[in-house]
Amino acid sequence: MAMAVILLVVTGAALGWLVSVVRQVDDSYEIATNLAVGMVGAVVGGMILCPMIGGANPLLGMYGMATLVLSFGTACGALAVFHIASTRAIR
Repeated sequence: MAMAVILLVVTGAALGWLVSVVRQVDDSYEIATNLAVGMVGAVVGGMILCPMIGGANPLLGMYGMATLVLSFGTACGALAVFHIASTRAIR
């Protein structure tokens, strides 16, 4: 179980870091925010949504390709929603 959760967190953190690189972010606060939002999105997708659609359940120690793809997708979605909301709040 712990290894699957760690893999979800690492997947989300890697995606958050990748978004920071693509957007050429220099502010350490924004990089940390991207990492946190990516991790939360990946954990929500992998631990909550994946078992709901019949995929592997990381809480039971199972981790499959569907879990990885879904956690990646929900982390992308969470980061997209976060950045849309933060740019609208600035305006």
